[in-house]
Amino acid sequence: MLWPLGNAVAQVSPFPPELLARIQQGVHDIYNLEYERAASNFERLIKEAPNDPAGYAYLAFTYWVQELNKKQGLSIDRFAASDFFSELPKYALQPDPSFEARFRQASERAIERAQALLQKNPDDRAALFVRGVAYQNLASFEIGLRRSWWAAFRYGSKTYRDHRELLRRDPNFHDAQLSTGAYNYVAGSVSWTVKCVGYLLGYRGDKARGKQDLEIAADKALLVGDDARVILILINTREKNYQKALEYLSQLRQRYSQNYLVPLDMAGLALRMKQPEKAIAIYEEILRRREAGEPKFAELERAALYNRLGVAFREKGDLNASAGWFGKSLVESRASARSLTLARLELGKTLDLQGRRDEALTQYKTVAAAEDVAGSQQEAKELLRRSFRP
Repeated sequence: MLWPLGNAVAQVSPFPPELLARIQQGVHDIYNLEYERAASNFERLIKEAPNDPAGYAYLAFTYWVQELNKKQGLSIDRFAASDFFSELPKYALQPDPSFEARFRQASERAIERAQALLQKNPDDRAALFVRGVAYQNLASFEIGLRRSWWAAFRYGSKTYRDHRELLRRDPNFHDAQLSTGAYNYVAGSVSWTVKCVGYLLGYRGDKARGKQDLEIAADKALLVGDDARVILILINTREKNYQKALEYLSQLRQRYSQNYLVPLDMAGLALRMKQPEKAIAIYEEILRRREAGEPKFAELERAALYNRLGVAFREKGDLNASAGWFGKSLVESRASARSLTLARLELGKTLDLQGRRDEALTQYKTVAAAEDVAGSQQEAKELLRRSFRP
């Protein structure tokens, strides 16, 4: 089945119709958090056509998104953080070694197969596009997990080269505008020391042009429309264009009813818009769906939802309810170490606001001594020196 997006019929796909439909279905499964189904689809593609790079590239993409979700890195809050484009971020996620090995192997095989096809036929648009996708996966990995802008820039420039060439040949090849748009935006956002590399390579970066390319991809691409929407959600959130970000999130919610990340981000945006009651209503609805055992929602960790409700009630000004939700998280029998650490950190903040400084210090000390979670140790140490103030 094809997934028409806007005026996508204007683009002629470089893939045979059956292969295009298989890739589209796999991407649709990824967005519905059906990672195993997507991986099986792409593994079958590899088995059926071991010399075709597409199966390898999209299998690597599946691995990458699944790992980022596992690390709870698929969040607008990470991208919107003030240090996201910094060369010295406050924290970086640590990828699982077995995942990284699988991811890199699939990416390398995609590049090797694509290059072999391009050596035989330099005009093979599908091979050129997929090679760019493989480099894009590697660039995303370096940004999203390693936070290595130098490595990301190196891979990203290769994607940009391949996909810009596709657009030179066919300006209506809108799938290529995802990578040119993302590259332009990122190159226009990073620090000057990283930009110097781009200048030496002849790439300047243009945030406005980048957003324009992404908007076209979101409207007209055959394969990457939803990827473009996700990036535009992150960009508009970072730039405080919250209503526009919500519009794109609403589009994703209509397309992917099982994806709990979408309403979680909608609630996060509501908090940024100073609408805690709206955020609470969304979190409570997610919790209801989780308790009802709805597909994928049933996989959500209760403690993680309790923590989000605790933050939302604190934003509302109901400190007793806030402390109560963090307390529920701390006694949740299946709470992860991550959620327990964050519950203690956030409970300490609420206790601080209630004037219960000694109790808050107890929580901060526990967090400072525990394994770091998204910069929790540093934040706890700072809060040991000063009371929390929003």
